Amino acid sequence: MLATEWAVRAYDRAANLLWKTRLAAVAWAVNVSPDGRFAVAALSDGTLRWYRMTDGEETAAFFPHANGQDWIAWVPSGHYVSSLYGDRHVGWLLNRGKDAAPDFFRAVQFERVLRMGSYDELIERLREKAGPVARAEATVASASAVRRPGSARYRELAAVAALRAGRCEDAAAGFVELLDFAIERANGPALVRDCWAGVPIEGATP
Repeated sequence: MLATEWAVRAYDRAANLLWKTRLAAVAWAVNVSPDGRFAVAALSDGTLRWYRMTDGEETAAFFPHANGQDWIAWVPSGHYVSSLYGDRHVGWLLNRGKDAAPDFFRAVQFERVLRMGSYDELIERLREKAGPVARAEATVASASAVRRPGSARYRELAAVAALRAGRCEDAAAGFVELLDFAIERANGPALVRDCWAGVPIEGATP
């Protein structure tokens, strides 16, 4: 195995190239799993990527955030599992042509469609045969058609809990994240300011 600036390459014992997979970031390191089924690469974007040794196809990715709390793992279909706030750190960039600004969709915006309940459910998605273009179109269509009131309520509760625990930055991030659900808590900014100012906020209610 060889990790280069923009690709991962596999060679046989005679130094013949078996496959090459282009990367979206610089590969810092690469190794082969103990069972020989996967090549695992550490990329400069902070992710770990798994590539199938038979043909170099990417099968999974994992992003552990530097804060030591947030993380997200996903497969090529777009399905993922994550920590509570892990799905706000990654997403999809949709180019609109050279004369228009691109759109960025965070994974949390597709939570109801793509978030899995466990690693086992995530691995099951690897068996799906839909191509990436078809999967992306279906995902955007589903996410655009559905608001996620239940999930938004859960995140609002988490933001209020963070306020009560004095975790002001987590609370601020939670209220900002609600905007992805087209929900704005009127007193959210005031509560966060009070939190940073050390004002007791035990009376804050979800």
